[in-house]
Amino acid sequence: MDLTYEETRALLLAEVETHRKEIEARARRSGELARSDIDIIRSYESGSPVPQELAAYRQALRDITLQPRFPNEIVWPVKPE
Repeated sequence: MDLTYEETRALLLAEVETHRKEIEARARRSGELARSDIDIIRSYESGSPVPQELAAYRQALRDITLQPRFPNEIVWPVKPE
């Protein structure tokens, strides 16, 4: 079955929007990881282990692309204090 011009256009626009959301989510994730790098560096410089909560937070950030509704619905992890 062939799609009409309008149907094809709507599908392509939806695909572009999904791709835009994915790019934005990955950029936000990269920023959050970069901002938490200072905490990792402080731990290493002080000879302290990286707090488990921080390690879990960073892993959760890396795993956002595995969420079932990514990139349309993302549950962002909360950075530990």
